[in-house]
Amino acid sequence: MKIVWLAFLTIFNQVKLNYSGLERKGFGSVAKVGQFPHIVAIAYSSSSGRFTYVSGSLITSKHVVTAGHAVKGEFQRFVIAGDNNLGVNEFAPSRESRSVKKITLHPQALNPDGSPNYNHDLGVVEVVESFTLSDKTKIIGLAENNLIGGEECLAMGFSTLGDKNPIAFLMFDRFKLDGKKCGDMNKSNEYCAYRSNKPWHAGDVGGGLIKANYKQSVLYGVAVGLASSDKAGVYVNVAPHVKWLHTTTGIEYMPSGQDKLWRATLRILFLFMSSFLGQNIY
Repeated sequence: MKIVWLAFLTIFNQVKLNYSGLERKGFGSVAKVGQFPHIVAIAYSSSSGRFTYVSGSLITSKHVVTAGHAVKGEFQRFVIAGDNNLGVNEFAPSRESRSVKKITLHPQALNPDGSPNYNHDLGVVEVVESFTLSDKTKIIGLAENNLIGGEECLAMGFSTLGDKNPIAFLMFDRFKLDGKKCGDMNKSNEYCAYRSNKPWHAGDVGGGLIKANYKQSVLYGVAVGLASSDKAGVYVNVAPHVKWLHTTTGIEYMPSGQDKLWRATLRILFLFMSSFLGQNIY
């Protein structure tokens, strides 16, 4: 079985996949390859042979953060990075696929009955081998502060264009946060997305939420609930979960305040040494 799975990963880039049965449709624009280089797809083939995927964000060269409920269960998954679509024959040269080594859910990602707990619905997917980082595949930082109401944001993730074009593309669109539309949601742990007074989402669950100035942005939210006719799209707030994400991925955690203090201390030390030695050493 393992040999068959590895063979599937090898030829994945060269085949047109069967998306029969997918009903998810995103809104917005199709992103260019490398426009949002942190966004990846987490995919698997179910027992029925149906190809299923969710989105995620690359936070180290080997770790992806996504919606926890979307990666529960025993399936042989793989992660695709460096491309803006999942099913055309002419794929981007930067596309890479990696099989999954380990999945870790946040301790409170699920309610006792197994349903998603949107306050903490996060999961970290670790792949067996690091992705090759480039301008088409990049790591995104984690936000340590909250977005405020009225800020213009971008959301993105893989989704289909509709029944006539069932191939999944990386979609994105912009909107402004509107806390008044969130109802009884936990405002400290969740964001909700509305656009033109209607529920809205771009891409599938696991997709990212960043500020509109995405070239200098960090990850603020992870899509965990898609919009419907009477519900807003829901995003888990990344900021309260930064310490858990750092612990799970093995990255040393230093709160931003401590980081700034450390940098200031180093600069004072350099200035003192340059003055003491009578020369500019930095």
